[in-house]
Amino acid sequence: MPILTGPALPILLAQLASSNIRTLASSLRDSADQPALAPWEINWCEPVALLVGNEGAGLPEEVERSADARIRIPMSGGIESLNAAAAAAVLFYEAARQRNTLPI
Repeated sequence: MPILTGPALPILLAQLASSNIRTLASSLRDSADQPALAPWEINWCEPVALLVGNEGAGLPEEVERSADARIRIPMSGGIESLNAAAAAAVLFYEAARQRNTLPI
């Protein structure tokens, strides 16, 4: 999984958009203009790129705003967040679950 920062990230986001690949930003917070979706509210059978931030700060706000959608894993009270690898695993599991239910 590549780690991109600086000027490479906006270039990648533009390339994904021009290729009709939906970008999903993992988020710790909701935004008034872009509420976060639950993993099962996403159509993982379409081309998507998942953006995951670090454990401490998550993704920069400008990256979250530039994504097509924010995604957040609902958790019970007392648990603030998962580490990046655990969060990605949960999201990839939902993607695999949806993709494996497609008729062959």
